[in-house]
Amino acid sequence: MIKNKDHRFIFIGLPMTGSSAIHKVLLDKYDCERIYYKHSHILTLLLKPATIKKYNIVCVYRNPVQKVISRYAKIRYTYALRKDKGNWLNKYKRIDKAVYEGISFRRYVKRSLSVWPYHDWFWLNCMFSSHIFNFDSLGDDFQRFFDPLYPDRDNSLEHLNRTKDSYKPEFTLSEDEWYRYFGPYFLL
Repeated sequence: MIKNKDHRFIFIGLPMTGSSAIHKVLLDKYDCERIYYKHSHILTLLLKPATIKKYNIVCVYRNPVQKVISRYAKIRYTYALRKDKGNWLNKYKRIDKAVYEGISFRRYVKRSLSVWPYHDWFWLNCMFSSHIFNFDSLGDDFQRFFDPLYPDRDNSLEHLNRTKDSYKPEFTLSEDEWYRYFGPYFLL
């Protein structure tokens, strides 16, 4: 989570939404400070309601299926570089190991979302947000927000942690499966 006192905004970053690029730019170019931890969500701020009233809250929306595909691809292609891969007691770490060892995207979705459907803190964050960037137009949305605040700067956003462009999951889900795993997010 990043805060700027001069322009009174707080950026809430969630995993797989371009938050690494936004954090880097805000800390390097915009005199912002890190508060809490990188992927804190709005509940952290709810303990300080005066802060929510004083600041514009900014977050990023990304299609849930894109996020799950991105997570799968990141595990598959970066697992060997991870430092926390030795402890397989955690369900998600066991699933991560299985992805690295080659389970299909469809099996990954079924294993990781079988007990509890897809959940994302974005839906709570957006209720308090005054500005929501769309991941599909992140660079443009970022510029639209920052150009009025910093007209004398290049307000472009560098692309970091790109999901491998060559990765296209081969999977099909039935309509029932789509609803079971992602249903609440596709009703909007």
